[in-house]
Amino acid sequence: MQWPIFDCSPCSNKHLNDMLNSYGFRKNAEGKYLSKYIWKTELEVLHNAESKECLTLVFRYVDKSKKDYKVIFNALSEK
Repeated sequence: MQWPIFDCSPCSNKHLNDMLNSYGFRKNAEGKYLSKYIWKTELEVLHNAESKECLTLVFRYVDKSKKDYKVIFNALSEK
């Protein structure tokens, strides 16, 4: 499911950082983050090629067992 959250808002990066901290996301790959197990969510951040302030946030449910999910999550650095 894809929901555009911001459209070139100057505060979009601040909101993204607040969200990453609030939900305990850890960076999984460039532009991709994995939430704590309770949320079982992958977040993909898409930037407009012309402006880094234009964001689309894509949330995806991660269908993995608790054990498998935590192995992946714990292998990721916190920041």
